[in-house]
Amino acid sequence: MSGRSAPSAWLILITLATITYRSAGQPLELIACSQPDSFTVQITENENVVVYGTELLIRYNPRAGIYALPGTDAVNVVFNESTIEFKGYMSHEYPATLPWGSPERLSWTSSGIILGTGMLQELSKEDYALQECRSFLPKNINSSVNLPFAVEDEIANHARYCIEEYLCKGPIQTEELRSINKYHRSKLDVSASYATASDDIPQQNCTNIDILNTNELIDLVVNTAVKYVRKHNKSIIIFPDVDEVYKLGPFGMKCHFQALNGSFRDLSTLKRTENTYVSGMGRTHTINVGLGLSIARFHFDYYKIKYGFLALNGEITGTIDGLALSITAVIDYDKDCPLRLKHFKVTRFGDIKVKMTGLGAINSVTSKILSWLTNMWRKNIANLIEVNVKQNIEVQLNEKVCTSSFIEAIAG
Repeated sequence: MSGRSAPSAWLILITLATITYRSAGQPLELIACSQPDSFTVQITENENVVVYGTELLIRYNPRAGIYALPGTDAVNVVFNESTIEFKGYMSHEYPATLPWGSPERLSWTSSGIILGTGMLQELSKEDYALQECRSFLPKNINSSVNLPFAVEDEIANHARYCIEEYLCKGPIQTEELRSINKYHRSKLDVSASYATASDDIPQQNCTNIDILNTNELIDLVVNTAVKYVRKHNKSIIIFPDVDEVYKLGPFGMKCHFQALNGSFRDLSTLKRTENTYVSGMGRTHTINVGLGLSIARFHFDYYKIKYGFLALNGEITGTIDGLALSITAVIDYDKDCPLRLKHFKVTRFGDIKVKMTGLGAINSVTSKILSWLTNMWRKNIANLIEVNVKQNIEVQLNEKVCTSSFIEAIAG
């Protein structure tokens, strides 16, 4: 992975919002998927149903966004404003024979953004082909009452197969898709780009709030960021030194506490833990994502405690059994830097265990100090993580995203 992987991860977020903004309100095109006459689904260990008389229609916005990952042929494809509609009948007996009981009319729809991945092959200046396609359906699903989950899954499989077959069927021509924007700096001259096509979009179509579930795309962003963190040894965050005075005990005796050379790890365990949503109004979009660290550790090379006549020193090591993080980022095309971090907060704190050297034999005083330190870290470590991780993210934004070359790349 090249050094450009980190900014490319941020670019995916901006790309998604850009596609949402620039493609709103376009006429939808139709894919009439070929379907088998019937298919059988096992819904329980001893029960099968047959689905027949099927019709599968996929409507999508032809202004597809194709984002090429730098240095590879891998691409992400985004079809905005898509609708998948499935209709048919369901029976416990094969429909060619006289059914035992009336067949049940069923329906299933999925609407929103269709995401796809694949390998992009350039056939000519105007034509592209996708290979090794994989698709991810919109999460906004409505179906018939009491439709078995197994049947829903099978319908979704048929829809995915149709989408993947269509995307990889043959050359993707700019005339057919009306607009292809390949987000790669060396390919910004692709004809009929979004920059030109967006001039025809009525402004009123860009002011509707649209909530999008984009888990697969965020997973790609997080995985890219984690790989970058591991490769460049950025999984450790340096904490500022601690020099505080506290009052302990029933008489409020002062305790002077110092901790030096602190660090926090491990950002390489970062993963998405909750559904992700993108909301947009006009030229501003908000990304809300719930992330987590499976294991978090902190360490201070040296600590010193002065409590009355008692003086202790040594090392501190702490383990946190999981952290939940809430992150909100804002994309605003009217700002000099389009992407900024709005909110970063530790929302859940796992059990914390603190080990300290230099305590000597544990007695009532040192036991109380250790208990106090554990409670103190539980209250203060979240703030240290929030402040320092947020600062690191903002530094990455300023260095990797808020640059003229990066902004020119996303402007198309």
